[in-house]
Amino acid sequence: MKSIKPLSVITLVLLTALASAEAAVAVVPPVPAGRVNFNLTALEQMSDTVSLRTNKTSTGTNIVQTVTSKVNAKIAVNSDILKLLVNSITNLPATIVTNAHLATDGRGQFFVVTATTTNNVSGVLSYTTGPWVFSGAETIVTKTPPGTRVSETESATSTQAGHLTYNDNLLTTRDGKHTSFNLSGILVTVWGDNAPKFTQSFKLTGSGDGVVKGKAVVITEGTVRGQLTTSVDIDDL
Repeated sequence: MKSIKPLSVITLVLLTALASAEAAVAVVPPVPAGRVNFNLTALEQMSDTVSLRTNKTSTGTNIVQTVTSKVNAKIAVNSDILKLLVNSITNLPATIVTNAHLATDGRGQFFVVTATTTNNVSGVLSYTTGPWVFSGAETIVTKTPPGTRVSETESATSTQAGHLTYNDNLLTTRDGKHTSFNLSGILVTVWGDNAPKFTQSFKLTGSGDGVVKGKAVVITEGTVRGQLTTSVDIDDL
């Protein structure tokens, strides 16, 4: 069986280089990219409200101050992530919120894809993984003589810890507010090689916390799904 490569192929050098440049990196020609779907349930810290009232007594007047803190439950999906990316990466046009989708190349990088452009945004949005365990099978058919390979099929499922990070702290954002949050949990990837068709799908499920535009958030439940079908063996990309 071929060695299954983890999805954490992005190096720290690449991430630092992308994050320090206030731009998404255009990819030419476009790399194979499959759609990614975000669904995050989060609690967001709201601004405190302060109320004052007076209470007169026989000995004087008491001033009573009440400070109320609240949290707001919200769900973030792809359009919300795209809005954050527009704010974080100033050369991404606002129109991507309605005419683009999020994608992965199957090796850990994230992209914003339109009908005509593919932009690498892994300098802001990325994930890493830990050691994995996997199960599966590979079948190779070889013709003899002369010993040429006729066909090859492979299927496998890997399970590992996954850590997704959004961080624009090194960038000059549109509104001056910064976002940094993480989602950590279990990443399950299903691999399928049946030349000339190669597939990969993954699901990261977990929780996390951070700051979104200056407001503290706790992600109580998050799911990130991705799927890629290509004529290029993902192991060989």
